[in-house]
Amino acid sequence: MLVLDYTFPYYVGAAVVLLVLVLLETGYLVAARGIIPSTRTTVVNASIFAVDLILRGLGLAVRLAAFVWLGSLVPWSLEPTVLSLVATYVAVDFIYYWKHRLFHATRLGWALHSTHHSSTELNFLATFRLNWIEAMLSYFFFAPLALVGLPPVVLLLLIELNDGWQFVCHTQLVNRFKWLDRFVNTPNIHRVHHARQRELYDRNFGSTLMLWDRLFGTYHPGLEHSESGIEGDERPDRIMVIEFGGLARLVREWRRESQLRRSGSRPEPS
Repeated sequence: MLVLDYTFPYYVGAAVVLLVLVLLETGYLVAARGIIPSTRTTVVNASIFAVDLILRGLGLAVRLAAFVWLGSLVPWSLEPTVLSLVATYVAVDFIYYWKHRLFHATRLGWALHSTHHSSTELNFLATFRLNWIEAMLSYFFFAPLALVGLPPVVLLLLIELNDGWQFVCHTQLVNRFKWLDRFVNTPNIHRVHHARQRELYDRNFGSTLMLWDRLFGTYHPGLEHSESGIEGDERPDRIMVIEFGGLARLVREWRRESQLRRSGSRPEPS
């Protein structure tokens, strides 16, 4: 019951706040810029978000139990002070960078993560075009941090806050203060990551800080404008295709490669 008491107000409250911001952004885009988001895309993204919220809520007990168990393995505990919270958030951001980069660099990871990049419209609601399988797996990349000794609920909250920064970056409204681009993830910076060209969407992996991209050579300066989506991957606005189209494509490739190996032929690079 404690888990349900924590889950319900958090996810419902977050959904209400995000819905208000989505409506404000849409109203501004229509009134001030004459940009009318696709109704079908909006409904599809909102539906994906609704399912994602339900799955995250249902999976909270599993995540919390796993983090509590890992935390019990160490004979110390860490008080949530300003220093410990900031240091842990930086560690969360570091793990997010490598987790995100792994989802781009591996075939299975990209089959899942490409769901998010399939959106051709970049706005607040596009933040939530997430692959449900990836969303559930992502939390466990941060599991080693449970050994730091922070209360598990606090650690999960830091992970959620770090992930929530992505919401700020998926809008067309903020294009000022470009000096921030060198230090934190901004809409200018993240627009690069959602560009159609592979050489661009394999850049700027950080969630909040640009430190990791600058250290590991994946930083790209922000763009004024870019066309979003995936080059050569045009998915129709159907939820199941968006969610599982990448996986279906990967399975077909694996089957084809297996058949070619059995026949003694070499698969052509895709």
